[in-house]
Amino acid sequence: MASDPPQVEAEEGAALVPAVRHEAHQAQREGMSMARKLQPVTHSRSPEGPVETTGYQFRCPGCGTKHWVRTLPYLPNEEGGPVWKFNGDEAAPTFAPSVLCDPAWGYKHRCHSFVRDGRIQFLGDCTHELAGKTVPLPDID
Repeated sequence: MASDPPQVEAEEGAALVPAVRHEAHQAQREGMSMARKLQPVTHSRSPEGPVETTGYQFRCPGCGTKHWVRTLPYLPNEEGGPVWKFNGDEAAPTFAPSVLCDPAWGYKHRCHSFVRDGRIQFLGDCTHELAGKTVPLPDID
């Protein structure tokens, strides 16, 4: 079972944020680049509402595209779909359950994988050359 990410204070008096996010923001402020495995997907659920992270994209080396997983539950008036559990660790992410992309949905390949601890385990039903292999999650562009 994954533990919660360490917490640090982002700014004096600010709410606590996961250390991984704090380190990325610190690197940005200091002009350094920090490799990222995930790209947050954000939107506002209403015109007046706050912008929220609703999921994440990661780069798939098997397909050569980005895959998107939703991590925030849908509101009752939104069209449903799968929602993944996320361990909160942007440097070594884990999503559950598996991620499936299929040509019927506009993808070039069938890609079925587990993302665990920053690695992608491609299952045997993938139609690309990484089927059956486990590789590190690459940095996202």
